[in-house]
Amino acid sequence: MAAGKLYIYQIAKTARVKVKQLKKIHHKGHTSVVLSVIFLFVGMIFVVPAITEKAMASIHATASGTCGSKGEVIPCILVWNHQNMFNGVFVKQPDKEPTTKATWSTAPKTAGWWEDGYVDYKFGGGLVRLEFVNPPAPSTNTCHVDVIQGGPGAASGNCKITQGARSVVTYELFSREMNSTPK
Repeated sequence: MAAGKLYIYQIAKTARVKVKQLKKIHHKGHTSVVLSVIFLFVGMIFVVPAITEKAMASIHATASGTCGSKGEVIPCILVWNHQNMFNGVFVKQPDKEPTTKATWSTAPKTAGWWEDGYVDYKFGGGLVRLEFVNPPAPSTNTCHVDVIQGGPGAASGNCKITQGARSVVTYELFSREMNSTPK
């Protein structure tokens, strides 16, 4: 018998033995034991997928922005400055060459754990920190745009993050300065 078929045969044989044992227990009046075993198996059906989903957690981030005032808006260049992960790792490093659309991806170091970090980009007339957090369930994923350098209008932005283990973060940045290449 092939190894795969033998393995399936052994599982089926074991399952038949367990069912016979459960029937014997049931006939002896131990209904609570039978129900406990059934609830255990049913519970595993819901718990295992939830653990597996969080174990495959990730963040996929995109940042882009515009420079100028009303009617004179152009795409702005993002220039990488710094990055840091408090928890997790960068699976795809943030774009380090000047670009109009920066991307990166992260994952937890340990299955079911946090992803928490930031990427700094020079943008418009300022420096922005793009923060992200993907905590273990059932907590809420968050993101934030923080202007580290630059006066009013030099840089600003907002972000949106999806909930769940596989999060997508979109950062939209704005600068009133027409200089599309940061200083």
